[in-house]
Amino acid sequence: MFRARTIVYPLILLCLMTGLVFAISTKTGFDSRIIRQTGAPFTLLPSLKVSNQFRLRLVNRTDETQSYSLSAEPDLGLGFEVMDPDKMTMDAGKSQLVPINITFDASLTRGSGRKEVTVTVKDSSDNQRELDFYLLGPR
Repeated sequence: MFRARTIVYPLILLCLMTGLVFAISTKTGFDSRIIRQTGAPFTLLPSLKVSNQFRLRLVNRTDETQSYSLSAEPDLGLGFEVMDPDKMTMDAGKSQLVPINITFDASLTRGSGRKEVTVTVKDSSDNQRELDFYLLGPR
């Protein structure tokens, strides 16, 4: 009755079931990523501000239409410009790329030429994700 197989096989099954329950319980309502646009890494604007162009990848994993919003720490002074605001609202199960421009003061990247920032993406169900990436600008 107590052989290696009768002990090991149920333990393996228990580990697999635990992993499945963990994966299902930690699933979020949406996924998002920031992807840098190709071309110039940054653009200097006449107002002494810097602009970085990105694409925001959004995946709606819920069964409802969701609206998304972007925010960052207020002390960074980031400005978000969504190039196609209609893409910030998505039907259930859809995925799309949303072009965005992020503007900031040139002094933010002084020294190293880059600054790590965290942007929060929220949906209309109050799910949120924090995205870490680098802003590039003049040294």
